[in-house]
Amino acid sequence: MKASCQRQSPGFVFTLVALLAASTMSASAQSTGNLIVPGKQIGKAFVGMTPAQLYQALGKPDKTVNGGEEAHETFYYYKDLTVALDTKTQSVYQVNTASPKFRTKEGLGVGSQDLELRAKLGSPKCETDTATGLFLNYGQTGFILDNNGTVRNLNVRRSAWRC
Repeated sequence: MKASCQRQSPGFVFTLVALLAASTMSASAQSTGNLIVPGKQIGKAFVGMTPAQLYQALGKPDKTVNGGEEAHETFYYYKDLTVALDTKTQSVYQVNTASPKFRTKEGLGVGSQDLELRAKLGSPKCETDTATGLFLNYGQTGFILDNNGTVRNLNVRRSAWRC
């Protein structure tokens, strides 16, 4: 028995490509709930959000700490995120996590190793020893490493850290 190949119409091919693209975009959109975008977001918390947008995205925080009159900031603690609000501008200026469920598009996050960060992101702008670990400054994204060179905490912020 002879197998036959039939040439498909351009419309069929276009439809097939469109369906594949839509399913890929849909899967990507579902994963954005755990996406870290340097300088912009961790999960559903975005730099620049208003208090109303933050509440709509994450709901009631587990804990709230006011930074005081001089500090002009309030910290909202959620299960996997800490969000810092600038009380003067009424907008989120920093988002922090210690949860391994959030990842950059390169797959980096809590639990990543120092060498992997450097291989995928290049050299940091600067490195600083802090009370909580080695801080690697990548501009609007910072990684805190433990003594074994493993990311234990990371944050994104509106403006870059100074070296």
